[in-house]
Amino acid sequence: MSAAPAVPPASAAPAGDGRIPALIETETLNPLLDPRWESWLEEQPDATVFHTTAWARVLADTYNFAPCYFTGAGRSGHRVLVPMFEIDSWITGRRGISLPFSDFCRPLGDEGTGVPQPIYARIQRHATERRWDYIECRGTLPNHPDAAVSLRYYTHDLGLNRSEDAIFAAFHPSVRRAIRKAEKSGLTVEITDSISAIREYFRLHGLTRRRHGLPPQPISFFRAIHRHIVSQGMGFTVVVRKGGQAIASVIFFHRGSNGLFKFGASDERFQGLRPTNLALWSGMCECRKRGIQRLSLGRNATNHETLRRFKLSWGAEETSLAYSKFDCASGRFVSDRSLLDGWQNHVFRRMPLPIARCLGALLYRHIA
Repeated sequence: MSAAPAVPPASAAPAGDGRIPALIETETLNPLLDPRWESWLEEQPDATVFHTTAWARVLADTYNFAPCYFTGAGRSGHRVLVPMFEIDSWITGRRGISLPFSDFCRPLGDEGTGVPQPIYARIQRHATERRWDYIECRGTLPNHPDAAVSLRYYTHDLGLNRSEDAIFAAFHPSVRRAIRKAEKSGLTVEITDSISAIREYFRLHGLTRRRHGLPPQPISFFRAIHRHIVSQGMGFTVVVRKGGQAIASVIFFHRGSNGLFKFGASDERFQGLRPTNLALWSGMCECRKRGIQRLSLGRNATNHETLRRFKLSWGAEETSLAYSKFDCASGRFVSDRSLLDGWQNHVFRRMPLPIARCLGALLYRHIA
């Protein structure tokens, strides 16, 4: 792919040691074919699993999405990395998303200032060439004079660079009681990277998604997660059992010092034993052992107050999470609506699980 002209020298600021950094071209690349992406990530301490080539392989393998990642110089003159995928759907159109099925995927390298204007201009040119309907960025607004929020969420982060006792003491009393109750209920905990644990999670995932009125994501998605994330040392599964039966399970991702509680599921019949609380606490302790200093509990819709209170009860720090959506036809930033809430929730709550799984395997390709 041809690269845009190099960023002019005026955009480059002195590096920390006083040297002027080399000019960085604004370009588009495929991280699955270009090894430079992973080498650049090594220089980014804020990188999460979502920024990695491993997560790109999960999305490409499961849904056949096409990666088109962007890089160039930020206002500081340092390299900025912006992952993006093209989704081409006959139902929902062709668009670019940074990043599908990712709670957030902020650009890396320019200290949280958003997608720099030269890189966003490159993305817009690419969108025109590929005839995208819109461009969506998850986690920050682009550095554009007309940028506006399309959707807003909360995210909750928990510091793990303390002793286990200090972390536990910061929980709400109800959380501490729930963990102690689970520990006294004869439950066992397994922390594993096995594919069998992923299959156990998937069974509980279907039950939980039906409770929430959502279709389950396909088993191929979780197999790809195991193949590219968990088995490669960037994640693990916590399984809580009662008498050998899996009754709750959670999946954590991690890269460097950054961790993420990505998936959680349980059998509602055993809710009184508080297995999910025990699974989360066990996973937090494992994250701490693996050197993770900051754990994200994922995004939370602003109208889901029960889930918000649950995450805050773990002593998490709440911040606002902004998405943006640029409509390519009108040339304007537009508002959006979440596909997680609506009439379809009532339908999926009543739908037999095998049918819901089949529909999920068909639909998620279009609703990234």
